[in-house]
Amino acid sequence: MWLDEKGEWNKPTSSNNQLRMNKKVSAVNGPIRPNAREWIPANCYLDEQDLKDVYESQGSVCYWYKMPLDFNLLFNNYQGYFPKHPLAPSVDRKDDDGDYTVDNIVISSRFANYGRNVYPFEEFHEVINHTLKHGIVFTKDNMVSHTTRTKRTTLEEFM
Repeated sequence: MWLDEKGEWNKPTSSNNQLRMNKKVSAVNGPIRPNAREWIPANCYLDEQDLKDVYESQGSVCYWYKMPLDFNLLFNNYQGYFPKHPLAPSVDRKDDDGDYTVDNIVISSRFANYGRNVYPFEEFHEVINHTLKHGIVFTKDNMVSHTTRTKRTTLEEFM
């Protein structure tokens, strides 16, 4: 939620967030489970300058992957635009139960932010290190174009 010029809090207006608040879908757009946590939107205390300051303090790169982010990917009139582009910038909260404040955010790629989701912030550093250590650059020679499936009928065949 954000404060308007009158000092009043405004609820998110996106259709997905409206469905979450009305308990029609889960936070990942799946069906609501009987024991699902209630989705409560966080308050946003940030302005554009705050976001610029945080990004610059990180060296103007994704907090997690240390790569530059293309802010044009947020705008649908940009040639490289794609809805929810994984390399577009995203605001990631350190404490998922906290509000959007300068001290509680980093600027990351959507890829990293969606991947972390609610995984603990401090522990996600090791996940990133693991992916960087074991990842390889894709080439024409190491991409798998399709998978051949084998029909298995017994548990032993699956092992």
